[in-house]
Amino acid sequence: MQDLARQLVNDHSGELYRYLCRFVGDSHEAKDLLNDVFLRLVKEMKRGRDGDMRWRPWLYRVAGNCAISHLRRQKVRRLFLAGARWEGQDESKTPHQMMERSDEGRRVKEAVMQLGEKHRSVLVMRIYQEMPYQEIAEVLEINIGTVKSRINEAKSKIRSLLED
Repeated sequence: MQDLARQLVNDHSGELYRYLCRFVGDSHEAKDLLNDVFLRLVKEMKRGRDGDMRWRPWLYRVAGNCAISHLRRQKVRRLFLAGARWEGQDESKTPHQMMERSDEGRRVKEAVMQLGEKHRSVLVMRIYQEMPYQEIAEVLEINIGTVKSRINEAKSKIRSLLED
């Protein structure tokens, strides 16, 4: 159990941290939430669920739920004003990072943060985490068609926010 938990932490902590940073918009809060996710992982494993379980979707589901709970507790629906940074990017320069450094990227980030939780979660998983539709559906426990429609709705909302 400990070896599997350690391996899951090593394999997924970076991507989950970036996901949480983008979801809640705060790197310090993301670290705390990441710890909560892995504490829940250990508890789940103590219950005996470690065999052939697909852990990545489960971890994203728990991370998303932790982030939503955090935002609700803080009563924060819209985060970050112009110029806010999303920290935690440890990859070499990607197109996403180059975009984030630009003015247009800042405006897109602001628009993403204005999305509701349902739309923001699917968009972050698809665009930034590059998860396939099927995996997003598993994480959120929704139909793949719902994933696709939420992504389209999110993109449409972002377009309208950027036009204003």
